[in-house]
Amino acid sequence: MRSANSLLFGLILACAFMLASVIEASEVSITNYRNWDRTTCLASRPNAVAVGTTCGALVLSEGQVNLLSTDNAAMPFSQVGTVDVAPDGSVWIGGWGLCRYSQGEILNYDQFDNVYAIAAVSQDEAWVIGHIRGNYETPIFHVNAGEIDPVEVDDDYVNSLIVDHFGNVFSASFIGLVYRYDPDSGAFVECPGLDANFYVFARDALGFAYAALEDGLWRFDGDRWSRVAGPDIWSPFQYGPTWFSFSEDGTLWAYAGPGLLRRNEQGSTLFTEACGIDLIYDPYDSSTFQNGVTGIASLGGARMLVGTRADGLLLFDGEQFSHIAFGDGLPANAITGLVEDPLGRTWVTSIWRPTGVSCYDGKAWEYFEPEGVFSQSGIAAMCVDTRGSIDFLEYRPR
Repeated sequence: MRSANSLLFGLILACAFMLASVIEASEVSITNYRNWDRTTCLASRPNAVAVGTTCGALVLSEGQVNLLSTDNAAMPFSQVGTVDVAPDGSVWIGGWGLCRYSQGEILNYDQFDNVYAIAAVSQDEAWVIGHIRGNYETPIFHVNAGEIDPVEVDDDYVNSLIVDHFGNVFSASFIGLVYRYDPDSGAFVECPGLDANFYVFARDALGFAYAALEDGLWRFDGDRWSRVAGPDIWSPFQYGPTWFSFSEDGTLWAYAGPGLLRRNEQGSTLFTEACGIDLIYDPYDSSTFQNGVTGIASLGGARMLVGTRADGLLLFDGEQFSHIAFGDGLPANAITGLVEDPLGRTWVTSIWRPTGVSCYDGKAWEYFEPEGVFSQSGIAAMCVDTRGSIDFLEYRPR
């Protein structure tokens, strides 16, 4: 079983990849937000970031923070298990129930007993995996304009949802099958050709849906799924990837315990180490818990900046890695997040003392020393918002 720290770093990684930058101003303000026990899930769009915790939800949007719990809001539950942000910035929150936060108001859907996954479409519409009172047989529901309709799927083990920019809805299950919602039949139907074990969904910058399967990497082009890479793509891994993404030049980057995979037209390379830094992570070997990758930011073209759990940054220049460590402008060597803004700057945060924020403008590093509570703990997540502020969520180890 992965340690609590490993879970946190995995969640930070997911947040760092999904954060999109839309600021126009060059000035940056740094704001401290309170810690809420333990982070459980993260989701974001360019206009909002949602953070689920064990005792509430936190929404970062337009330079403001909203703290939602049973104490200060009309939430029916506090332990959040899943969140998703719709393109319009509305936030859907699941746990021991379902609610939607939009424009400062919370709408509860009291019919739900528990919710495991959400794919948000708008403030009025979402797809939900969970159970409602009196119906424990159908796992997927369509919530639209206050109506909750069960949607048939011939699989009791569905656990993943994704919506692409065409509006297509896909689900996948523990047993490895992928389904697409068919409006004509009103049910999820198995996607033809996608019959290998499923690993993970992802969307690219254009909103196309990708699926990592045991037999390769697949992309949905609006009409059908097509395989863009065969099963050998995951051969460096024991199983499949825990995440994958693409650099600006179209190079695939993926990570799993055996290392960091880079694949382009010339072939695949698995980096088990770089600049003497071990990238292999084994959840059953405590000696590897400080290893691994926590985030990647594109620097344009083939250049990538890679964050590690305990060894600073690795800069890939298109051909080889170089090492950037504490003392070179980084706040610390335990990197928790990387995000790039439209001005081409890369922002880096750390979770362990000495903590802080560093900015790389392509030529040099600038360090921002934190004040107050950040000097006592660390930064767990960040977002770049439309007002030119970079907002940070504090992490305080228990």
